[in-house]
Order: sequence, then C-alpha cells, then structure tokens
Amino acid sequence: MHTSIENLLNEIESFGLENDNIVKEDRLKMKNITKDTGQFLTLLLKSSKVKNVLEVGTSNGYSTIWLARNFINSDAHVTTVEIDDRKITMARDNFRKANLQKYITLHHEDAGAFLKKQANETFDFIFLDSDRSHYVGWWEDLNRVLQRNSLMIVDNANSHREEVNDFIKLIQSSDNHDSLIVSVGKGVLIILKN
Repeated sequence: MHTSIENLLNEIESFGLENDNIVKEDRLKMKNITKDTGQFLTLLLKSSKVKNVLEVGTSNGYSTIWLARNFINSDAHVTTVEIDDRKITMARDNFRKANLQKYITLHHEDAGAFLKKQANETFDFIFLDSDRSHYVGWWEDLNRVLQRNSLMIVDNANSHREEVNDFIKLIQSSDNHDSLIVSVGKGVLIILKN
C-alpha cells in the first residue's frame, strides 16, 4: 500500500473511533469499518477482476479509500452514495488527500432513489454499509444492479444482527444466491449472485 494512503487511512480510522466515542447523536457518528474489514475487502478485490464497485454509505470516505486504492493505474472505478452533507464534505476532502478522485464518483443522494435509476447488472461488486432498516426494501434493486457471479458484501452482520436479521433471512431463502457470514470486523455477510 502506498505510504501516504496508509498514513491517511490510519488518521481517518483514529478520527472515526475518537468521534464515535464522544458524540451521542447517531447521525454524527462515522461508523467506519474496521481495519481488518478493509483488509478483507482488499483481498476480495485483488483476487478478482472487479471493474465497477458500488458502495452504499460513504460516511467520511474511509471504506471508499480502502476500495479505490486497489484500482490505482487501472480502469476500475468506485461509485459511492451518501446523503449526509457533512460526511460528503469530509469524504471529498479525504479522497483529495488520498489522490484517488479519478477512481471515485460520489453521489449526494438517497441510496434508494439512486438504485432505482441504475441499469440492470451495472456493478460487479457491491459494498453495503448504510442504514440497515432499508436493506430489505432496497433488495430488489440491489440484486437487479449486481451482475451475475458477483459479490455483495454487507457490514455489521454480527454487531447489529437484530437490525439485519430480516435481510439475512431474505438472502438465505433465495435459490439464486449463496451466502456466508464471516467473523471479520463487525461481521461480514458475503452474498454471491449465481
């Protein structure tokens, strides 16, 4: 990993942890992925020929940088969606510091509305780390925009099991998907669309 990007990731990680320990209001928390989740995403991306990633839930850009840094000197791209103005400002600043802007497109939009506008099978990798209460409602569009034989990764499968349980059951009842929960970070649900 490029040293300056590694240093930036360490800074953003520290800021997120400190911020989330101090602030009480949920919407002001960064809720970043853990470092080992970032490393896990990196392994998945490096072991495949992913070209078009969708991230739902940018926050301050920590996870986006983990994703996009794998695409330096390639034509692969990360599309990320965030609704919160303050987090968007932080994310844009962090993308600039990482010098990864050309590999990232940030949409300031409600994720559900964004998904509805996307063409079928647009993305070959989806990272879902957003408001978990919407996952079941978004499922039809998430599945529609994901290419066949591609992965969707969902964070917080263990740490917030009660909030994602209905979504997990929905996936497990599908004949067209294989899934597994891996105990990395806060728990990662891996979904393969067959």
